[in-house]
Amino acid sequence: MKKVAVLCILAIAVILSPGGVYARGGPKIGFVALAPGPDGSLETGARSLILASPDGGIETVFEDWKLGAEAAWSPDGDILAYVTLQSPYAGGYSPDFDLFSAPPEPLPEARLYLMENGQHSPPLTETGFAANLKWSPRGDAILLTLREDTDGNGQLTYDDHPLPYLLDVSSRALIPIQMPSGATGGFYMGWAPDGSAFHIAAELGTGEWWLGLFSPDGGLADVITEHDALDATAITWAPDGSALAYVRITGADGYTGPRQVMIYDLETNESRPISEPMAGVQYISWSPAGGLLAFVAIPEGGPVTLFIFNPGADSMITFAGPDMLYYSRLAFSPDGRWIAFLSDPGEGMEQIFLLEIGAEGFVRLTQGGNAELSGLDWSPDGRYLAFTYATDDTDGDGQITGFDFRSLMIASAPDWSVVPVSRPDSEAVRAESFAWSPGGRWLAYVARTDTDGDGAITSDDWDQLFVIGTGGDFPSRDSGVLLTRGMSVVSHSIRWVP
Repeated sequence: MKKVAVLCILAIAVILSPGGVYARGGPKIGFVALAPGPDGSLETGARSLILASPDGGIETVFEDWKLGAEAAWSPDGDILAYVTLQSPYAGGYSPDFDLFSAPPEPLPEARLYLMENGQHSPPLTETGFAANLKWSPRGDAILLTLREDTDGNGQLTYDDHPLPYLLDVSSRALIPIQMPSGATGGFYMGWAPDGSAFHIAAELGTGEWWLGLFSPDGGLADVITEHDALDATAITWAPDGSALAYVRITGADGYTGPRQVMIYDLETNESRPISEPMAGVQYISWSPAGGLLAFVAIPEGGPVTLFIFNPGADSMITFAGPDMLYYSRLAFSPDGRWIAFLSDPGEGMEQIFLLEIGAEGFVRLTQGGNAELSGLDWSPDGRYLAFTYATDDTDGDGQITGFDFRSLMIASAPDWSVVPVSRPDSEAVRAESFAWSPGGRWLAYVARTDTDGDGAITSDDWDQLFVIGTGGDFPSRDSGVLLTRGMSVVSHSIRWVP
């Protein structure tokens, strides 16, 4: 049996936001799907941007076989930004796409468009490969990267460095963002939650990074740090936009050595350390209200430890559970009372735990299987925690891993009992492809089913979209509704429109 591919490199990240223009009549789920072509195969099929209602209704927003990179709705839901690939390469689809594969060179051109009131704009990028679309929370601008033929060899390759741009939505002007001399790519970008600023981290050379703060119009507001070594993947905004947390690497080579958590204050324009340099600093996570900042590190002479910092009180609490080899995927509950995390308690398989802030000990949720690769998603009211869990060696390699078929599981407050909720005929649930509706009434998930009827779930089968209604108490696992008959879900990053 073939392993289920966990990620399709060309999957479209569809980001749908509150107030969607296509959302009239209740919440809908946005995703990209592939319908089979005339010969019945996905290879000849067409890609479509779909909105699905929990009651089973399907609405095709538009169809374009070249749709293959990204699509993102504005915060008010009135404008869709999307990218299409400009070569026959974009029409190919491999259900067996390997997790670690990358699109082959040369890359196709990927052009950016906007759709408003059903009308599509002309291409807003004429050349290059547009990607990493990030709407401003205010809905008036889009951050993106554009990879162009910078080495002049007449084609797009991975040697061509992507550069950051800002699209002004009202004027449709594409504005290049000025980077420091020597920036070679590796750009990491993100908006403040209130849209008042954005940051860009750029690699200057081996072990050196530049981190800048920008105003909403793209002007440089402050240089947070330069010629420092950073973990650019760990830059996170406080929920109220008042601060930015990042990780400074103190090792001589810029990659290894102790790491230090820093907080940049937007009011004072100053950074300060909140920890000593330590090994293994990662998984930086703010609580929803911004009152706490959690991270994982290994203090000198000590075990792997979970640190929880209170910026208002300038205080730190720590937790080092017995036999915990690590902590990962930190996820605060909506009220900030609990932190969910993955860890291996010395058993060789990852399990899921809950830690109550300020309390003694922890709550273990899983036993006997493996939660490796799972996401952790709290319902908006904090009553449920959703995750995926593998309990059987379905690929026959002699061990239960994150690549085996998994069920969607729910832990329910107050006793945190765990039950499987995905349908028995959809055990190959995607590791992170599930999402609560904004009000928590529905839970959607993507799973691979036996669509070819051969009695086994393999890479030849299609990914399907299901939805479960909570209805107060969580239902049985047979109550999931299949929404995607006759099509395969391409984008595993499903999003809800309220």
